[in-house]
Amino acid sequence: MESDQWGGYISPETFEYSKKLKNKDLGENTIVLRKSKEFIEDIDRDIVKTEYFVLMGNKFKQQNKNWIKSLMAEFAIEYIDEHKCLPPKTNIKKTYKTSVRLLYVVDKYDSFEMTIKKDMIGNKSLDDYFNGLQYVKSSSPKSVKGDGKSWEVKGSKGKVYVVKKIGDKWTCTCPSFIYRGGQCKHIIAKQAEV
Repeated sequence: MESDQWGGYISPETFEYSKKLKNKDLGENTIVLRKSKEFIEDIDRDIVKTEYFVLMGNKFKQQNKNWIKSLMAEFAIEYIDEHKCLPPKTNIKKTYKTSVRLLYVVDKYDSFEMTIKKDMIGNKSLDDYFNGLQYVKSSSPKSVKGDGKSWEVKGSKGKVYVVKKIGDKWTCTCPSFIYRGGQCKHIIAKQAEV
């Protein structure tokens, strides 16, 4: 039986995952993932196991993945409130009447589904809270703060969406833009008109 270990950490402020641990980078609530890969001869496969730790005070405390997902949901709300965009590598996976499920992809072995409930955001409308947030691939958020122009655009099924242009950034309230990021057909149509 052969074994291999590695790890990394997730910064609660930037949502960036790094495999290079440096003490100066580790702040309160830093999430550490310790991974081990083990080849199991009986099934002729590698198995990857992940253990989760959180820096609390000056000690790492092991936690289960569900506890980490709850903590990540709190960090996601703080990130959205500050940057007005989704945390890096995070997409809206599913929307419900009283909650939204976000998916944060760490690497090929790990991802976190975080549930944001209405009461976690002060009972604000989930549609208003998540409306127009952009998908960000790295830690430099593409904020959509500031003055700009907006247009109401009728979708192919008659629903009205809001397309906004702030500086050189475009957003749309349609599901395609919210879930996938990038440019949707409503933005492309408006860019052709402007």
